[in-house]
Amino acid sequence: MGQRLHDACIEIACFSRIIDAVISDTNPRKSQLQLRWETLLSGGQIWQWVYLKRKSALPKEPGVYRWSFPTSDSKRSTAYVGEAEALSRRIARYLNKANDQLQKAKATENTDAALSQNELRRALRDNHKIATLRNGVRLASICENCTCKSCSVKLERLRIDEEGAILGIEIDANLFVDEIGRTFLESLSILQMERQGYKIDNRNRSVMGKELATKLRALNAVRGS
Repeated sequence: MGQRLHDACIEIACFSRIIDAVISDTNPRKSQLQLRWETLLSGGQIWQWVYLKRKSALPKEPGVYRWSFPTSDSKRSTAYVGEAEALSRRIARYLNKANDQLQKAKATENTDAALSQNELRRALRDNHKIATLRNGVRLASICENCTCKSCSVKLERLRIDEEGAILGIEIDANLFVDEIGRTFLESLSILQMERQGYKIDNRNRSVMGKELATKLRALNAVRGS
């Protein structure tokens, strides 16, 4: 009995030393980590791309980005956070889709009504297509109801101002090059923004899919009557 108790005390002491080592290794670096959002496109530039198809230059390198959308609730902003291997290619998809939806909406006088059944079905099979279509429609609707000067949509990219570590993982610019690293930074940004009071659109991707499925059923009902 005495020997077993002695062995257990040794194990607890060893475990405590390991925990102390982990804490001492991670805490100082964690406190130094500084993330910042840098403007990629202003509201006016977004409006010109969507409404007039006047395109702006975008970075071709990989990164994490966020759209910030206006909301009727001034106390809580809405955002969509994503990652991309090439920011210019991914961002252009959203804006080109928004311009396409806006042109269709001019004929139907309704942005949602401009959606096609095939387009919705294709989107429901792919998370990126869901996001592109959903955000494209939202951008089209916003730009249709504002001017270049009053457009309050923002597009930003994540920057690491000061490197640090979380549980031994080095948080630096090298993470942007790797897809797993970008996904980690995307998730870290979402958690941080939620603590700041943001509502994150893509927090639950299944909800986005359900919304598009609802639109598809509504289109089927209207066109079948």
